[in-house]
Amino acid sequence: MGSDSNVIPEPSGIELHGFPHVAGTHCSSSSIADILRYDGRELSEAMVFGLGSGLGFVFSNDARYSPRYRFNGRALDLEGKFYSLFGVQLPWAGRWDEAAIERALAQGRPLLAQTDIAYLPYYDGVHFPLHGIVVTGWDNGHAQVADTYSNELQSIDGAQLRAALEGEGSPFMDAPYRIAPAPRVEVTVDADTVSRAIVIAAREMLEPVVAGTGLPAMRQLIAERAAWRDSEDWVWSARFAYQGIEKRGTGGGGFRTMYARFLEEARELLPAIDRVRAVHRMHDSASRWSAMAQDLKRAFVDEDPSGIDAAAERLHGIAVHETALLADLRDALGSDPD
Repeated sequence: MGSDSNVIPEPSGIELHGFPHVAGTHCSSSSIADILRYDGRELSEAMVFGLGSGLGFVFSNDARYSPRYRFNGRALDLEGKFYSLFGVQLPWAGRWDEAAIERALAQGRPLLAQTDIAYLPYYDGVHFPLHGIVVTGWDNGHAQVADTYSNELQSIDGAQLRAALEGEGSPFMDAPYRIAPAPRVEVTVDADTVSRAIVIAAREMLEPVVAGTGLPAMRQLIAERAAWRDSEDWVWSARFAYQGIEKRGTGGGGFRTMYARFLEEARELLPAIDRVRAVHRMHDSASRWSAMAQDLKRAFVDEDPSGIDAAAERLHGIAVHETALLADLRDALGSDPD
């Protein structure tokens, strides 16, 4: 009878060796940029953000969550829209399925996931929804993930990943378990593709079909300024809003600086961008968002609720400015992206 000492053990986990993770600015755009790099395609993070029609506005007024009033300058489901632009629908799982994670990795495909950072152990316990990460490994109930905040891959418990995908206690996560193997797609950056992405973003801001999004949601927040200012957690709300404009993966200016950089790249393909002075006007919008952030910072630092009134007034100016800018872009590039 032979000895077991020469038997080579089976590997205990699956890992995408050499996954080219690079820390970026924004979670979802850097996640997709990582995956494209893994597949041999290099795009700037700003270009990924733009192709995902990432410019947007989302607003939640819900007493179940803290802060009650919250908003963000990014559109919903950047990941899904990016792949849809190239004719592929992300197959979101909609449930917890360890076997599916293992199958995808065994086939050499990383998984995109939208999470609540409160359940990721390397962040604080603040609920922040739809945070994009990439799952690059699975080993006996532990996940390896790429997250934009660090160049190093992170190891987390599978239960933490599951909780982050459930998003209990966070708005905008009413469809949990948004995790999917990233499809391999042929990414073409040409005038038609870039134009369609811009028109989609403009249309979703000007005439959104999802409640609580776009310019109508922006105007709703402005109309509710008094209730926002008088809410029990207005200090925390002002602080959270400031962070969401300048600090939490936006690139500054409520994502408008990043989108302006995308337009700077896109102008080489689309002369119409220069005809409507879109780059300059988007940088102007970013400056307005940053000024609003300073109003909010004054509110929570000085505990002065008049800062929220000033921010709401500033947001009114932003809404007028962005309505004109996005309408000009939409009209210049064509009203129908399909």
